Amino acid sequence: AGAAGGLVAMSFILPFPSVFDGAVLRRNRAVPRVTANLPALAPIAASVVDLFAVDGKADPPALLPLASRMGRGVALTSDGWVVTVRSALPARAATRPVVVTSDRKIRRVDRIAFDPISDLAFVHVPTIAASVLPLRPRDGLPIGTALFVPTADGGLVPVTLRTLAARSQTGVIRSSDRLVSAIALDARIDVPVGTPVVDAEGAMVGITLGGELVLPVDAITSALPSLFADGEVTR
Repeated sequence: AGAAGGLVAMSFILPFPSVFDGAVLRRNRAVPRVTANLPALAPIAASVVDLFAVDGKADPPALLPLASRMGRGVALTSDGWVVTVRSALPARAATRPVVVTSDRKIRRVDRIAFDPISDLAFVHVPTIAASVLPLRPRDGLPIGTALFVPTADGGLVPVTLRTLAARSQTGVIRSSDRLVSAIALDARIDVPVGTPVVDAEGAMVGITLGGELVLPVDAITSALPSLFADGEVTR
């Protein structure tokens, strides 16, 4: 199923299996305990896409090197909008992003929109077939809320909400500054940036920014009116 030179068949680089049943172990294999009241895995898995960088002038390859995976994204709408973070997208003009969905399909991105005041980015995938998770705003999250982060092996890592404002902007504000505060978890989670963080009901509360930081759903939803109207984010 593999190939020489670090190339791996798509079925081995997806973040989750495409089909789930009662036999799936609902915990991270590296964590010895099982946490009660876990959210359902299937809709979470079906909402997540992997983002890769490919040659901007060539057709997407049938095999993708693991090193080209930039991060993850989460479907926001059934018509193709996906939320991710800036660092999950290629910075070089000669490359372009593609996504791999839970049905093991490589799909093109036809539009990218960046949030001017946060690290959020949005990509549009016209042929996506993904589940859309409910959203839970920051106001409904008391400190100590039990949250969960999906892992690459199809499990869930339990974490706890540590603070609602992990980062703030002080002093002189420049146009290039990122003003949106993150929420912080009680531990660093080793997952790609752009991975969703969900509550016990499976509602998304944010996406990972790196380490223990999570960009909250509030930052996402406040960007949607201009995104849906104009295809770009204005504040």
